[in-house]
Amino acid sequence: MDYMIQQQTTEITKTEEKSKTLLARISAQFEEMHQFLRQKEDEVKKQLVKEENKMTEDMQKNRFGIDRRFMESKEKEVLLQSALEIEQPDKFLQWWNEKGFPMTEGMKNKGSVAPAVIKFTSKVKDLTVVPDSFFLGPCETHLQFFVWKEMLGSIKPVPESVTLKNPGDSYLKVSPGGARIRQADRMSALYKDFNPGTVSVENFKSGQHYWEIEVGEKPDWTVGIMMGEVNLKTKSAESEVQLHLKHNEGYVLSCDGRDTSLSTRDKPRKIGLYLDCERKQISFYNADNMSRMAQRNYSSKQPCCVSLVPGLYLNGANSDSLTVCIYGAPPSSKVLLVQ
Repeated sequence: MDYMIQQQTTEITKTEEKSKTLLARISAQFEEMHQFLRQKEDEVKKQLVKEENKMTEDMQKNRFGIDRRFMESKEKEVLLQSALEIEQPDKFLQWWNEKGFPMTEGMKNKGSVAPAVIKFTSKVKDLTVVPDSFFLGPCETHLQFFVWKEMLGSIKPVPESVTLKNPGDSYLKVSPGGARIRQADRMSALYKDFNPGTVSVENFKSGQHYWEIEVGEKPDWTVGIMMGEVNLKTKSAESEVQLHLKHNEGYVLSCDGRDTSLSTRDKPRKIGLYLDCERKQISFYNADNMSRMAQRNYSSKQPCCVSLVPGLYLNGANSDSLTVCIYGAPPSSKVLLVQ
């Protein structure tokens, strides 16, 4: 009994120490993200001010031109009004000869050729108001999305990508890059129950790995892990853990041929697949909200690979692809406020 108490105490200490280590790691990871966001906020604000100054500079120049024209007009208006206060005819004539006539002559439209028709040049004809055109494009409404895309380029790790094998099956289409798989289109009802699949080129024996598979609105598919030598024709392996969506049953978890129905109301568009080789554990997640759908342990010591089956063709109702999601952004991508 004493030995068991000591052993249990040791395990408690291990748990507490691991929790402290994880807390420190979580704090460091969040601080790294906070630092990225603070830096990005400063960059975006500086860029915003730069764009504002650039656009208001032309507006300021235009306003100075309007102000200058306005002051010139006011000076002429004051000069003309001053003539109304001159009561002596001789002084009015003197004013007219010295100030009034030169000023009015300068106000006349030089293009007027008919002496009987006198036209004056408009002081506002060539003036315009530069309208507010300050526009940030989609960044006004989708800034968080663009920053998130850029942040993906600096986040490590992100969900991994795998390359799917092309088994050479005429009823199975694998994209050139090996990231998508779907049933081939067909005109007849032949082989309507034929349900081919494939596995990843890569094998995994150690570490922790996470993938996200886009299933979209497909009514039938299979996502999982196979261990050991895989026979693609029979879709069998030494051991396997698979999550199925069956169009007539719902979600089913199969582990080495034993099926378990899952009770869930969610229908995720993406499935998260987590392989923990150290704990020999496979977990499936609703990647839309990261709720866990199922989890199973395995005992095989053979290498693991990702297994995907696009599901029954269902007369074309299930012809969409299963897609291995690829995350991350090029290091050079930047949030641009104005294009």
